[in-house]
Amino acid sequence: MVFFEPVKLWPEAPFHTPILDRYKNREMLYDVLYCIAVGGLSTRADIARALRMDLSSIEAKTASLRKVARACKTLVNENLITQDLGKLWWITIYMLRLTPFGEEYWQNTYRLKKVNSDWDKLIKLHNGKRYMEHSAAVLLFVHHARLRGWNAEVMPEPEENMQPDVEIENDKDILYVEIERKASRAWEKKDRWKKQRLLQSTLTICMVSDVGAKNVARRIDGAPEYECYKIASLQHLTTTAYQPDQEENMWLYQRGR
Repeated sequence: MVFFEPVKLWPEAPFHTPILDRYKNREMLYDVLYCIAVGGLSTRADIARALRMDLSSIEAKTASLRKVARACKTLVNENLITQDLGKLWWITIYMLRLTPFGEEYWQNTYRLKKVNSDWDKLIKLHNGKRYMEHSAAVLLFVHHARLRGWNAEVMPEPEENMQPDVEIENDKDILYVEIERKASRAWEKKDRWKKQRLLQSTLTICMVSDVGAKNVARRIDGAPEYECYKIASLQHLTTTAYQPDQEENMWLYQRGR
């Protein structure tokens, strides 16, 4: 798994007293802000994972996410971040990014380079605010890929006139993944699948539900041009998360390498 350690600047900032210094949990506030500004993370769960918080059980995960949520609430109140709400079936996802004031505060106070967060990229490159459910699905998939040891990048550099939703990489594979909510719409994008297949030989898709993943797998099995595929579902990734064999359970259906 990929982690990073925030640079500790407490209790004194290098240039002037930061806004957050008056809070008792100021170090947690800084850590969360760092994860967004420097780590590019956009969900509470990704931040908890990056900070090595306890995610070993449902109870521990709930307590850890509650700590991150409290920090996010304070950062919102200080106009340093925004939390856009994305709802996907049974899950509510808070999509995080710095405000313009937050960007100015970060750069003027800490003089550390700021990157575009995952949510920034979806907004700027994929009309993310218009398609909130799709954006939530992308961010949820990215979290579960990272949880399983993959490096994951939202909206990577375009390849061969194709802009993938996500690029994931581990010590064995580099894969471009398309996130789809409905099996019927996924199957309509045959030109996109052709481009993806030319790029990496394997068709790689994540659907929202297990049923959607099954329907797509059935159609692909009947299409001889798709010799290899990997299909995940957010439902499957969510229900198998934090289990000992979660890294082996990434794909719900697959054929070939």
